[in-house]
Amino acid sequence: MLNHAVHKIQSLAFAALLAAPLTLLPLVADAQQEGGAYPMFADEIARLPEVHLARAEEYERKAASYRKEAAKQRKLLGDSITGNREPERADTDPMILEMRRHYEAYIEKVEAVALEAERFSTFHRKQWETLRGK
Repeated sequence: MLNHAVHKIQSLAFAALLAAPLTLLPLVADAQQEGGAYPMFADEIARLPEVHLARAEEYERKAASYRKEAAKQRKLLGDSITGNREPERADTDPMILEMRRHYEAYIEKVEAVALEAERFSTFHRKQWETLRGK
């Protein structure tokens, strides 16, 4: 009986050892798609002009989206000041002043991210042109 139990445990352990690598396959596949598992392939792909053009266009879209968000927040900031029932309080009311600081800080950061996205776009567009031989 004891011998049978030991044999059963050994069989289960062996099966688990065989199955363990199979559970990692999805993780390896995800890393491979991201270029993380095989960086030499990522370098080869980065040399393709189409990759840089696609990234440039993606960053252009992101920059436009960030600029749109900044404009929306700027409008909300203006509305919160001019739309106040008591405009003279706009420069003295602590709540309005705090809200204004938050809007201005948010707008500044969103515009900074938009600028970086534009710089990324410019970089990738230059890489695209270089790889195409322009």
